[in-house]
Amino acid sequence: MKPSGKKLVAQSIALSGEALSEDQLKEAIKAAEKGPFYSIEESKKLIKEWKDQKHLK
Repeated sequence: MKPSGKKLVAQSIALSGEALSEDQLKEAIKAAEKGPFYSIEESKKLIKEWKDQKHLK
């Protein structure tokens, strides 16, 4: 069963254990390129906020 583009983005490609076609890989890369990109400082801030919400240190 070949997943649709939307389903492919929602599933974990790395952990599925199934072979990925070249087209599926290209589709996943295109979807990832549309995602948000953060600077190192922004990433650290987001992680800190997440940890604070979860009460992690």
